[in-house]
Amino acid sequence: MPITAQGHARVKIHPAGPFGLDHKVAAPLKLRLALRYRPSILRTRHRSASKTAPTLEEVAGMTRTITVSALAAVMMTGSAWATDGDPAAGEQNFRQCQACHMVGPDAANRVGPQLNGIVGRQMAGVEDFNYGPANAALGEDGSVWTEETLFEYLADPRAFVGGATRMTTRYPDEQFRWDVIAYLSQFNADGERTE
Repeated sequence: MPITAQGHARVKIHPAGPFGLDHKVAAPLKLRLALRYRPSILRTRHRSASKTAPTLEEVAGMTRTITVSALAAVMMTGSAWATDGDPAAGEQNFRQCQACHMVGPDAANRVGPQLNGIVGRQMAGVEDFNYGPANAALGEDGSVWTEETLFEYLADPRAFVGGATRMTTRYPDEQFRWDVIAYLSQFNADGERTE
């Protein structure tokens, strides 16, 4: 890394900004990060211009604007790929689940219920499966499994259920979870692949 005569590191900034974002989106995000870690920047720059500290309303307005800009940047870059799962990878990942769950035309309940048609099915909705109390409570209000609820459940089943559950394995890897969900989404309630 090149060093200037003053002893500072010279950093080349990519024209697309940090994270590959356009500079109009990246600038507010960069300012938000700078304010979080060095709040004196705001005070120093403002005082040099007007010799007074910003009012609380001015700071709140700047924070609101910066937060909305940063949120917009995240939404534009992150949401498009967040739910894309690979069913082929999900089939490989599902092998870790097969000790307790089955899917397909010959699926039967094991330690956990069979997962045919899980996306769109009522929670705790397999009639011939004996759910634990915390899991059974999920289905009492008619809640339905969606891709998003499955995603949250697989991250931490005990926290999602709010009590004891036989499903104790956590899957922190987001792509792993999306892949498994994409694989399970292929099966209808009869266990036939629909895609």
